[in-house]
Amino acid sequence: MNTFIHQGGLSLIEKDGKRLEAFMKPEFSFQYDDVQFHETSQGFVLNDNWTDFTAEQAQELTTYIDSQVEDPQGKINFESLNYLAETDWYITRLAESGVAVPADVTTARAAARLAVVTTP
Repeated sequence: MNTFIHQGGLSLIEKDGKRLEAFMKPEFSFQYDDVQFHETSQGFVLNDNWTDFTAEQAQELTTYIDSQVEDPQGKINFESLNYLAETDWYITRLAESGVAVPADVTTARAAARLAVVTTP
């Protein structure tokens, strides 16, 4: 069975043996904070309350999952933005205490910024 999970601003789809990830919150016909859609758990959280999917909502999620395709640039963007987020603390430390950012981190951050491609 295919899986769709949205939690903390990250959406994850597993289908056809592939894992698709994106920092996005898809719009559906229902409001939600988090979603879990797979064999053992089908429902969503809104205002800290768990709600099981209706048949129509489950079909909406199935259709959404089926429509998603792998996006190589999207994967590069995801990994690059994730690396930048994970290493932001070096920049904060530099600003707050003057401790230099290691050269390899500076180089990798520059490469990550260049790798991100957004469409208008």
